Amino acid sequence: RAARGVRGTSMASYLASRPKEAEIAAIRMACETAGETGGALHVVHVSCAEGLQVIEEARAAGADVTAETCPHYLLFNAADAVQIGARAKCSPPLRPAGDVAALWRSLLAGQIDTIGTDHSPAPPERKSGGDFFAIWGGIAGCQHAFPCLLGELHRRAPESVLHAARWFATNAAERFGLADRKGRIAVGCDADLVLAEFADIPPIDPSALLTRHAFSLYEGREPGCRIVHVLRRGELIVSDGVLVRTAGRGTFQRPNHG
Repeated sequence: RAARGVRGTSMASYLASRPKEAEIAAIRMACETAGETGGALHVVHVSCAEGLQVIEEARAAGADVTAETCPHYLLFNAADAVQIGARAKCSPPLRPAGDVAALWRSLLAGQIDTIGTDHSPAPPERKSGGDFFAIWGGIAGCQHAFPCLLGELHRRAPESVLHAARWFATNAAERFGLADRKGRIAVGCDADLVLAEFADIPPIDPSALLTRHAFSLYEGREPGCRIVHVLRRGELIVSDGVLVRTAGRGTFQRPNHG
């Protein structure tokens, strides 16, 4: 930290220790390696538009590269991180508001292929303390990241909601060899479906959290969207916003590279 001119252990110090220039350099190195080797590269956790530009340049040069960002990079900024504290620590860190706006423009321009939650929970004791370099770095958000991002997308660009499934499902299924059963509505595919309603929803209260550790980055946020029904392989597991089946039937999916 000291070698990089960063002093202190506050959230502001942590943010300063991880500038977007470091992220851009790492993405460039990975893209160059993919171009040289012919390997397929999926860059996750992209938090700035400049990183996406590097990926676009690599694609134009013939590299097989795709890009993913996370809901928290589109919904929160560096000032939020300082105000919220430990619940907002992640890496790459949340960026200034101008970078968030640029990331939205890149998303709507088609430069981002997929959006993943990067859900990274931790016990409360690992998400507390005054040293933000030691605090667990990860966002717990699998319950509310999707409706909050969908609600914000509807607010910013309602016409783009029709294409949201590409970021959340279709493109990921195609990239990882699962398109024969996932990511689309078609005969023979798994009926994994979500029905959402856009409405004025009260701020998220910790008492509504279903996760093991009852804290979330999204506490206090008005999602603007409500999940009405969820079907998992055709089985109703959420009905009118209420979880009706909890028994796990998930399986690891093997890609089909045909």
